[in-house]
Amino acid sequence: MANNGAVEPGMSDSNRFLLEEYNGLLELDKARNERFDRLVTMFLSLAGAPWVLYALVIKEKGNFTLAGMPRLIAVVFLIVGLLGFLVVIMCIQTKFLITMYMRAVNTIRGQFISAGDVIPNGFRLPMSGDKPPYFEKGSYNFYAALGMAFVNGSYVSLACYQLLSPWGHLKWGGIVGGLVWVSIHYWYYVHQARGREGRGKDELSFLDSAVAPKPGAPPSK
Repeated sequence: MANNGAVEPGMSDSNRFLLEEYNGLLELDKARNERFDRLVTMFLSLAGAPWVLYALVIKEKGNFTLAGMPRLIAVVFLIVGLLGFLVVIMCIQTKFLITMYMRAVNTIRGQFISAGDVIPNGFRLPMSGDKPPYFEKGSYNFYAALGMAFVNGSYVSLACYQLLSPWGHLKWGGIVGGLVWVSIHYWYYVHQARGREGRGKDELSFLDSAVAPKPGAPPSK
């Protein structure tokens, strides 16, 4: 945007409105990024809790074997693997909100261009409401979600393997359960991302009445 967020003398009421929306969205985007960072920290803390508890048990018994893991510790791994999915959901939805705000900011940039403002050639940013995409296969967000899914799935597998071990071959069902749990994470991310892409095609656009005062209407404050 040409004015870099500063109100210039003689700016039209419509541009003042757009500028206020632009600055407000930037603040919301910053707040959502901070929330996302807190959620990632929460997930890492939650994922580390079973190992801390197991370390205390090992300190008392003096040996480390996954096969000899106490059932109580296995239950803790199972609970963390299940609750971790809720944290992943919150991370994904927060990231989608960040994407929505970024799309709105890009739409406002495009509106400034349509209003005749000039963007310097050396500083070009997206000006379309369909960027960035919600589903970015191979991106940092994609691998971060996949990594959290793998952690949750491995915890479920480990716990089920230990808890079902007295029943012989049933313990191998725990491995399958973990893989299914990872698949559920992936399905949720893809399903939600594509759903938002479908709903968001026409939602980020400004009506003329929203960016330009009606004839005879008092100027916006």
